[in-house]
Amino acid sequence: MELADLVGVSQQQISRYERGECNITLDNLLNLAKALETDLICFLHDDIFSIESCVELKKELKKEQKNRIIKHRMANHYL
Repeated sequence: MELADLVGVSQQQISRYERGECNITLDNLLNLAKALETDLICFLHDDIFSIESCVELKKELKKEQKNRIIKHRMANHYL
């Protein structure tokens, strides 16, 4: 299946987004993130320029979230 099909737009529209010729709607941006199996933050952070960077950021965010959960459980254990 093509990316355009997953997002729900034409291939020409995907090309326009890539070239910066038009703005993407929030709905299409959410669909794009879902199609690429990534988080919306990957499109909003200035330091992210590639899918690879986005995947790495997602891993880091999951690790941070896991660490927060562990700390929270440990704190509750001692209450």
